[in-house]
Amino acid sequence: MQGDWRPLLDVRAAVRRVVRTLLLKGGRYTRREAVSRGAGTASRRKRTTLERFFVASARYGFATRHGHRHALARHLARWAALVLLAAPFGLSLAAAKQVTAWESGDSIRQVVEQFVRGRLPEASRDARVTVQGPAAGLHFPRCARLQAQNFGAANPFGAQTVEVSCAAPQAWSLYLPVQVAMPQGAVVAARALSAGHVLAEADLAVVQRDLASLPAGALTAPAAAVGQVLQYSVAAGQSITQSMLAGPQLVHDGQSVSLVAQGQGVRLVALGKAMENGRQGQTILARNVQSGRVVSGVVDASGQILVAMQP
Repeated sequence: MQGDWRPLLDVRAAVRRVVRTLLLKGGRYTRREAVSRGAGTASRRKRTTLERFFVASARYGFATRHGHRHALARHLARWAALVLLAAPFGLSLAAAKQVTAWESGDSIRQVVEQFVRGRLPEASRDARVTVQGPAAGLHFPRCARLQAQNFGAANPFGAQTVEVSCAAPQAWSLYLPVQVAMPQGAVVAARALSAGHVLAEADLAVVQRDLASLPAGALTAPAAAVGQVLQYSVAAGQSITQSMLAGPQLVHDGQSVSLVAQGQGVRLVALGKAMENGRQGQTILARNVQSGRVVSGVVDASGQILVAMQP
């Protein structure tokens, strides 16, 4: 940081004037006169500052045969040197006080939080937004108007990074990590369950989880899982997802079923025999008992096999 050196030049000029003035005023005394005047008046009155200086000069050999001017000049030069050495520090302190104020960490975090909340869905305005930083050792000049924008992909929840920038009076920018947490009810296994288990309401529980931490397809209502069959084993507390579930087997291999063909206002029903197991929505093979013909159809919710109408 560069300070203004004009005050330092003023100090030097003032020191020169003081030295010149004192030397001229002090020139009226000689070493002998200084000693005699100091000794002769000590009993009647206190010595003046200048007299005490002359006496000390004579006593300790500060004065020379040319008088006290050289000794006084040396002392004033030392004093002036101290003043000149101290002046830059004084200027540095003064300059430090004039430095532009720092932008507070609270104001930066507030701008980031407002930016993130403004981009959340209306139903998620109660989300918990945590802004990390800036570090205590970092300082940024105060900004006329802070601006925030997403750095990289803008995720509504979870971890993201926000860039904070300033254009004036001094340009700067920084990047802050942000965590957005939104509590959401999630269906989890109340106990450890094995694959093939048909879920009942007692097997499930609803807990609050961070929406960003939930796996894709996580269920939020137990009714969507009741009666479904687990395709995988799950641990207690594990989230239940749609991909884990399969509907119950409505048709079993060798079971008698109804083969239904309909179209163009016509509905035909024939007796059939399933040739494989099937759940709702699955396509399986069945044999027409009357004709012996093998057909394929889709299992519906009632366990019937819907067969396409042949032209």
